[in-house]
Amino acid sequence: MHIYVVCRPPPLFAYAASSDWLLNERAMLWGEVARRERDIRALLAERSEMRRRIQAQDTTMAMFAPRLDLGAGGIVQAIRGKYERHGIHDS
Repeated sequence: MHIYVVCRPPPLFAYAASSDWLLNERAMLWGEVARRERDIRALLAERSEMRRRIQAQDTTMAMFAPRLDLGAGGIVQAIRGKYERHGIHDS
């Protein structure tokens, strides 16, 4: 004896609701991608400005102390309140 189970697809409104949800999720993900791309562009611009400032400082130091090893200071991990420009605080 064989038993056959008939599977019927859910009604059409179920597809519409799930496709709306998927479209909303997709739009949300693209929104996140766009936001992250803006953040990356802003970080790249900030990095470029920092490198320009470092180059200007290197040029100035080379004029006043040509024998100074510019790498002697190493790299300092800046923390809030120390090694930052006065009057500028990140939120």
